[in-house]
Amino acid sequence: MTENKNNKLIIIGLAVLTLGQAAYIGTHGSSLGNGAMKRTYSGDVIAKVNGTPIHEEEIRERLDFITGGKGSSISLDNIDEKGLEALAREVYVQNLVLEKAVESGVQKDPDLKNKIASLVNTIYKEKFLEKIAKKDVTDEMVKKTYDQLVSKAKTSKQYHVEHILVKTEDEAKEIKKKLDAGSKFEDLARLDSIDKPSAEKGGDLGYIFPDEFVPEFAAEVKKLNKGETSNPVKSEFGWHIIKVEDSKNAEIVPFEDAKPRIEKQLGSESVKKFVDDISKDLKIEVIKKPAAPAAAADKAATPAKAPAAAKAAAKTDKK
Repeated sequence: MTENKNNKLIIIGLAVLTLGQAAYIGTHGSSLGNGAMKRTYSGDVIAKVNGTPIHEEEIRERLDFITGGKGSSISLDNIDEKGLEALAREVYVQNLVLEKAVESGVQKDPDLKNKIASLVNTIYKEKFLEKIAKKDVTDEMVKKTYDQLVSKAKTSKQYHVEHILVKTEDEAKEIKKKLDAGSKFEDLARLDSIDKPSAEKGGDLGYIFPDEFVPEFAAEVKKLNKGETSNPVKSEFGWHIIKVEDSKNAEIVPFEDAKPRIEKQLGSESVKKFVDDISKDLKIEVIKKPAAPAAAADKAATPAKAPAAAKAAAKTDKK
């Protein structure tokens, strides 16, 4: 009971605080002036503000915004009347902001039109690629892939892994120094890791099969003993500090539990194949090269400096 009460209070507080974010323009509402994007909403009417119905979907969208994408995991039953009032007020205020924006003629701004067109085009592409991902993924393919994974898992090990991902080697080295000095891995992961989903869990990736990850990461995991932490490891995603908490013989996940992940994997492979097919044998001709920066142009125009520049470049390459 205490936990639910606290959750309610937090939700109310967040809703009230975000009322100040009037500059955020959502695409809410269905009865705004000409130029606004018309929408229809599903779900029950949760509240009315000045007689205007506020639907469950609108409330959920606003809650999702307030909680940074976690709204879908919050049951509306756990939000008390004041919390729902605050959320309904939020939705209505955003509708008013949009209405005022349209009245001001902001939709006629050429720059805004281009941004909207870019966003719409992105949505079209994503929706199309979703269809590509699903089109060729049959139940038979999923089951065959599962059986192959099970066969491999019987001779594989799983590792309980934590990691911290940063952009540069210097950042990774600094984190390793802090860990060697006694800082907690979980605290540094939450503070510094750019892999946000795992950062929220203190860097915890749970039990993994290393070979499902990029080769550099997988190789380092297999080298580490229980409780050991790696030196900085570079991959295509950045620099990792990896810690192995435990290892065990692989557990076989039931087919129904594994199915969504396998479908996603096979879908990604279908999308990659589609993109590779339409992009092969392209003939690309650069019509106009970007102008060289002034400093670079000056150096290029001074023959005496060329050998020195070449030596500097060679030294950099050796590093």
